[in-house]
Amino acid sequence: MLSKTQKTKNKTNTLIKPKHLVFGLLNARSVVNKTETIVDFIKEHDLDILSITETWLQSNDSFSACNITPHGFNFINSPRLNKRGGGIAVILKNNLSFEKPTVAVFSTFEIQLLRIKCPTKVFSIVTIYRSPGPVGNFFDEFGDFLATLCSTCDNFVIAGDFNIHMDKESDESARKMRSLLDNFSIDQHVNSPTHVHGHIIDLVMSRHDSQLIKSVSVIDGVSDHEGILVNLSVARQIDNPLLKTFHQFKKLNRVAFQEDIVNSELCVNPSSDADVLASQYDTVLSNLISKHAPITTQSVKSRPLALWYTPDIALAKIERRRLERWRLTKLTVDREIFVVLKAFS
Repeated sequence: MLSKTQKTKNKTNTLIKPKHLVFGLLNARSVVNKTETIVDFIKEHDLDILSITETWLQSNDSFSACNITPHGFNFINSPRLNKRGGGIAVILKNNLSFEKPTVAVFSTFEIQLLRIKCPTKVFSIVTIYRSPGPVGNFFDEFGDFLATLCSTCDNFVIAGDFNIHMDKESDESARKMRSLLDNFSIDQHVNSPTHVHGHIIDLVMSRHDSQLIKSVSVIDGVSDHEGILVNLSVARQIDNPLLKTFHQFKKLNRVAFQEDIVNSELCVNPSSDADVLASQYDTVLSNLISKHAPITTQSVKSRPLALWYTPDIALAKIERRRLERWRLTKLTVDREIFVVLKAFS
């Protein structure tokens, strides 16, 4: 399947909710100081699944893991052990059933494999991070992994930072990667630069005969790497709606309501007995409320209370996102303004 990769710097239109799963890829270069930004990225692009490379998280950093996980999502962490840097994580909606199969440990790259089970399709998300530097026996190890994956899985997405300049036709590593992918009939879908230096090093792959990937777009990221959005041909699961029953007080005509109260037995013939009068109040007012503000039932979305989210915080969030567009202008002055104001936010 030919990929429909396009370079775009515009925000995803979130007014129309996608009917299919949306997968994202980010190289974070430390999520610790970008927790709010990454949560905003997930919400802004209405993601179902986000793979992150270079999390720089330690295995015991539960605080950052909690802050980076939006409500209604799961966080699956694969930190780099015994060394700083690196690390892989996947954040996915908790209505997606998944397994984390055991995979071999490789010396030349980090890997996390998740098997996603949807009612209409089962597929795998493979996240990979290869550190910069000599490739060593990377192609041998990656080839071994592809052989296992292709023999056990029909639908998969391989995504990550490979630190191989796929845009350079003369690059030896790029040639070896293209040859390896051809041998396994795997397509690489990213055709636009994903790094500030203009190279394609963050990749998205799938089987040549697979229809799993609908489109791939390169967008603003959160570091010196761009982000990647992938539309998958997997229908979203519809959450069971929360039904809410209430009186339509907004439709209540106060004048007519008051007239009916005045003409009711509550005012015309009120009881002198306290218990009977209380019963009159309950019966008359209940009947009149049902008449003037009839009961209706609607389905609503269940959202957690966010009493801390004030209008000032909302405005500050919008301003921060606007200042982050320095990555679009590439101007030093814009970045300095962003850094200074972020320190005071």
